[in-house]
Amino acid sequence: MQNRDKKGKNMVEKLRELYEKHDLISVNYGLLEELENKAVKLRHLKESYQLNADSERIYDETIERIEKQKELILKEINDYMQLFSELRERLSRINNANYERVLTERFFNCKTFEKIAHDMGYSMRQTRRFYNAALEVFETL
Repeated sequence: MQNRDKKGKNMVEKLRELYEKHDLISVNYGLLEELENKAVKLRHLKESYQLNADSERIYDETIERIEKQKELILKEINDYMQLFSELRERLSRINNANYERVLTERFFNCKTFEKIAHDMGYSMRQTRRFYNAALEVFETL
């Protein structure tokens, strides 16, 4: 029987979700930094210049939008980190070093099967066997 979370996702689907979100999270860290830099610049401009009522309103709305966007990005990053931790903990319970390694390299380090096979010193065929068997074991944990 497949283990499913509250949203009905099985563990393998969650591994794939982690893999798909990897690059997006990197982009989000960059966006978060960019938004923070813009907010700092806007605050500096406000301190340096006397703003009229319309400019003050636009400033306040802009800062509010920046803060809301930052909250959304931080939530997405937090959700990713929780998923990462949950799957990492589950992966640590696999009692086969080859299975654990192939899943770690594929889903946590985002390596190709060719690179994994090379790094592990096995053929592509054997690496795929490890991968498929590891997914079955992972699903039952």
